[in-house]
Amino acid sequence: MSLSMLSDALYNSDVELVKELLKNKNLTFDPSVFTIAITLGNLAIVKQQLQDGRVNPTAIHFDMACSQGRLGMVRLLLQDPRIDSTALGGSAFIFAVRKRNRNVVRVLLQDGRINPGVNIDAAIAYVVKHNCVKMAQVAAPGSPRGR
Repeated sequence: MSLSMLSDALYNSDVELVKELLKNKNLTFDPSVFTIAITLGNLAIVKQQLQDGRVNPTAIHFDMACSQGRLGMVRLLLQDPRIDSTALGGSAFIFAVRKRNRNVVRVLLQDGRINPGVNIDAAIAYVVKHNCVKMAQVAAPGSPRGR
């Protein structure tokens, strides 16, 4: 079985075929396959891949999900112990703010692992520069800048 079969199943959002192909433990798992699944936003396929021992989710995958505003994916990845939501200097939070993904910003703040104080100045500077008043209120609730 080739990697292209798995990639084709991903691009076709064929959850059942991906599930069946992942049963083959001889399949060499290319990290780009997980990246494709994140990019396409298929939550069911990402969940299957996370359960497979051959996938290794990284902070870059988490950043992608936050940047793209994929709320369900962000919640799923936050549950995975291999994901460090604070990695890369908390860039996931900054990406979510810059892309105006208010719900993702809320989830990241509610999760509690993100320390918004670390990068809050960069986030607030961005929302002020781009006149994102609603996002400023989400990113820094209760602060003078967020009112």
